[in-house]
Amino acid sequence: MKKISIPQSNANMVKKFLKSSRFNFLKESELTSPIPKILFDGKSTFLTFPWLLSTSKKRFKPTFWNTFKQKLVFAFTMNRIQKKHLKKPHFDFPTHFYDDVEEIIEKLFQHDLSNISNCTSMVKCLQNIFNKEYIDLRKRELTVDFKFENLQKKPEFDIQITEISFIYGPHPIPPNYVVQNWPIHKLIIPQSDKVGKNHQHQEQIFRNAMNEGCCIKIYTRVTFKQNLQFIVKDGAGKILIEDYRNNFDIQFCTPNFKPTDNIYEMTSPKKKHLKFDWKISDIDYLIYGTILESSASDTFNNYT
Repeated sequence: MKKISIPQSNANMVKKFLKSSRFNFLKESELTSPIPKILFDGKSTFLTFPWLLSTSKKRFKPTFWNTFKQKLVFAFTMNRIQKKHLKKPHFDFPTHFYDDVEEIIEKLFQHDLSNISNCTSMVKCLQNIFNKEYIDLRKRELTVDFKFENLQKKPEFDIQITEISFIYGPHPIPPNYVVQNWPIHKLIIPQSDKVGKNHQHQEQIFRNAMNEGCCIKIYTRVTFKQNLQFIVKDGAGKILIEDYRNNFDIQFCTPNFKPTDNIYEMTSPKKKHLKFDWKISDIDYLIYGTILESSASDTFNNYT
């Protein structure tokens, strides 16, 4: 894979901020991944944009336990989806999931990333993060563009599920509710139930949360056969940053729905399909593990 390329005409502008081939000044605590500092009119401007460069440090690197846990519980989480939430034969998971998100992925990388304000396939909080940074860049007369290298037809890619998790409870999160974290699910529960008194009490807390709503989150690794080019240009059209990647971590989620919601609709006399679309709820672990992750979904009622 190609690494970051900075045109020679602009190299003097940024070389003082770069050390070897890595951006060592990146702060791990930053929610968004900073673009390198660039000098404008003698002033140092710190720009941020929520896009990982090929040389950026990963926001999340699975530990041995995390990888082992996912392999251990994968069959369990698959079974939970099929038996409790998206039931066969109406929804054949993961086959129908792959079919549903294929078009969303294609549209994201070919159109939506360059026109984020009109993107309908992202949850609102993620879209707002991207859109805010787009606006800040435009104020500095900078533009961002995404395009595939040597693309003749549609981009070709593979999708692999890497993590399945669930969020149970009401949405949006009511006042005096807290998030209780478990290995494969989060429970949005009243403050008074934060600590289970015993095993039986904890099971009741889980059942209550599940009855109040469910959001399924599925992280995938998307690998393209072509490189995606990320370009930042100044107002004169000069390329300031040029970067290439071909694999991305994309999370999809359902809206928050209750067991009593009718989530299927007839698409033919003998075939049903989901009434809602999967939405992109995270890219490259931008909000993974933050409070935004627990609220990054929509309500099912907004789809009907």
